Amino acid sequence: MLKIRELRENEIPPIPSNVAEAERLRRLEFSVLDAGYVRFVDLMGDDGAIVDAARISRAATDRLSEEEAGVFLDALARRGHWSPFEMVELKFRVRAPIYVLRQWLRHRTASAQETSGRYVDSDLAFQSACNEWRGVDGKPLPPEVCDELGELEYDACAALETVYTERLRRGVVREQARKELPLSTYSEAYWKIDLRNLFNFLRLRTDDAAQYEIRRYAKIIGEQIVKPLFPNAYAAFEEHDLNAVRFSRREAETLRAFVASRRDELVESAARLGVVESARFLNKLNAAK
Repeated sequence: MLKIRELRENEIPPIPSNVAEAERLRRLEFSVLDAGYVRFVDLMGDDGAIVDAARISRAATDRLSEEEAGVFLDALARRGHWSPFEMVELKFRVRAPIYVLRQWLRHRTASAQETSGRYVDSDLAFQSACNEWRGVDGKPLPPEVCDELGELEYDACAALETVYTERLRRGVVREQARKELPLSTYSEAYWKIDLRNLFNFLRLRTDDAAQYEIRRYAKIIGEQIVKPLFPNAYAAFEEHDLNAVRFSRREAETLRAFVASRRDELVESAARLGVVESARFLNKLNAAK
């Protein structure tokens, strides 16, 4: 027999604190590259939802203040307890070149739905390098070389666009007509991911080693959308993951030897670093056996 109990006031989940910010972001489109964009679509949860998820292990029911929640989330991130961050999710709509989306959708911990070139005409906007071609060393090629390559790119894309549209005109099905379109062709997708795995995406795709074009998307998602929606969680992520440095065992041994030989300097620096942070640093070194 179905039983229904009316919840007491302290049992009702509070309205998320980021509702107003989410409404503001829904009205914005962030331009990326020459014809791409990122749009925030929807979310579930806020900083408080992450705290509640972590505290249920101790059956805690009281709500923490915003300041207390910030300290709590920082402690979770510092200790590597990332699973509570999975309790919130975000959804985006993005437009990006296919070669960028190929890298993007390798993050299989997300859900994605992409526009299909079988059912709709392919987007014939092609991402251009804007005459800023990079060499194998990562540095821009000479301007005259960039100009020449830019002209070749334009001619090639124009020819492929002509081939595609002519095939459609003559009745070729879209799934065949598209086959020569380049990887620079834009496509659109919905992308939904929980905050823990989104942080992992941001750490990998904002790194200097990531391709420049996908870094542009990742920086907008992180700094313009995630940070204002989850200020405390993002601050903890920046402190203990995004801007943190990990040491291998041998690196830690080297640092341990250095610290042991420079005790006086370490005592001096403790005043600047803080006693607690200094102790944590030493504990990390001692733990790397």
